[in-house]
Amino acid sequence: MFKLLPIISKKSLIILLGVMLIVSMIFFISPRGVNGEPLSSAKAITSFCFVYGINNPQLNSQNTMVGIIDESNKTVFVNVPFGTDVTILKPTIYTTSVKLPSADRISPASNVVTNFTNPVIYTVTAEDGSTQAYTVTVAIAANTDKTITQFKFNNPLSIGIINESAKTIAVSVPYGTLLDCSLDADPAGTLSATVSIAGKRVVPRHGYAFVDYSVPVIYTVTAGDGSTQEYIVTVTAAAQPGSSAPPSDSSPLTPEDQALMDLSIAEQVEAYGATDCGFIRTCYDCILGRASDEQGFNDWATALSEGSIDIKTIILGFVFSEELECIISPAGPEEFIDFLYKHIFNREPDAGGYADWVTLMQNGMTKEEVLLHFIDSEEFKNICCGFNQKP
Repeated sequence: MFKLLPIISKKSLIILLGVMLIVSMIFFISPRGVNGEPLSSAKAITSFCFVYGINNPQLNSQNTMVGIIDESNKTVFVNVPFGTDVTILKPTIYTTSVKLPSADRISPASNVVTNFTNPVIYTVTAEDGSTQAYTVTVAIAANTDKTITQFKFNNPLSIGIINESAKTIAVSVPYGTLLDCSLDADPAGTLSATVSIAGKRVVPRHGYAFVDYSVPVIYTVTAGDGSTQEYIVTVTAAAQPGSSAPPSDSSPLTPEDQALMDLSIAEQVEAYGATDCGFIRTCYDCILGRASDEQGFNDWATALSEGSIDIKTIILGFVFSEELECIISPAGPEEFIDFLYKHIFNREPDAGGYADWVTLMQNGMTKEEVLLHFIDSEEFKNICCGFNQKP
C-alpha cells in the first residue's frame, strides 16, 4: 500500500497543496458571521427623518419631517418648515445594517446634532465592512408652501400617485389589506402612512395608524403662514388574491391591443408617440401585460406631465403593484431577473448579465435595489429617451 505513494510526483503534490491553501484562504479571509455564513453587503438608508420633540424642539412643526430617499442616485431630500434652524437638527436614521451596533452603521451617526446648511455626506457601513455614501439635502419650505411631496405605505410597500392639480392621491394595496384601521388595537398590523410634505404640518400626521381608509381620507397640510391645503387620499385593495387581472373598469383586451403589446419598444414609440401618454401606455403593455384602464392611465399620465412623479416612482409602482404581487412576491432571483429583462428591457436576458444579477441577489441584494439599478442603466435611459423622458 505504501508503494503507491510515489505515483504522486513532487510537482503534483506542491500544486495540490497550493490549491488547498488558496481555497482555505478564500474561506477564512471572506467576511463571515458567527455561524460561518457570509456577512451581508447591504448598505442602504431605509428611513431618514427629523422627529419633533426631545430630538428637535426647535423644529417649527409638531410633525415628523420625512426625507425622500432616491436609492438610484444615493440622495435624501428633506423639507423642513419655514423658520426652522437647520444648523442644529438631529436626524433619526435607519439602515439595512441592523446587525451592527448602532454607532457603527452610519457616519455621522443617527440622533447626532448636525449642521444642514449645506448638503451632508452620510456613509453607511454594511456587515461585511463595505460602504456607501448618501448625500442628504435639507431645504427650508417657503412660508406659503403646503404640499404633499410623497405618500406611501411601507407595509405593504405601496406608493401613492399624487395628482397635484386635482389635489388627490391614489394608493393601491394588495388583496386582504385591512383598510378600516380606525379601531384596530394593534397599530403594527395596520396601514401606517409615510407622508413627506413641504409645509409646517399635516393631519393626519405621518405614522398615525388609526385611519379608516375604506373611504376617501382628507389630509390637510398647513403652511408656515397658517394657510391650508387639502388632499383626498383614496386607497384601493385588489379585488381578489393574487389577481393580475385588470380592474373592472379597464377596457377589454382587443386583438389590436394584443398586437400593440407584441411590438418592440421602438415600434411602440412610433405607435403611441414620444410623449408622456405614450410612455405610460407602454408601461401598461410591457410591465402589466394589458391595455390601460382609463382612471389609472389618467392618474399616471397627469402626475407625470405635471412633474409630481418621476419615472423611477412610476416603474416601482407598476412592478410592485398589487396586480403583479402573485408574480413578484414569490419570485426567486432567477425568476425576478428574467422578469426584469423581459418587462423592463423588453428582451431576453443575456447570459452574462443574467448570471451576475442572480448572484448579487443570492448575496443579499433586494428586489427593489436590483430594479433601481435596471432603471439607472444606460439601456433603460435610452428607452426613456425614445419617449422624451429622463429617468
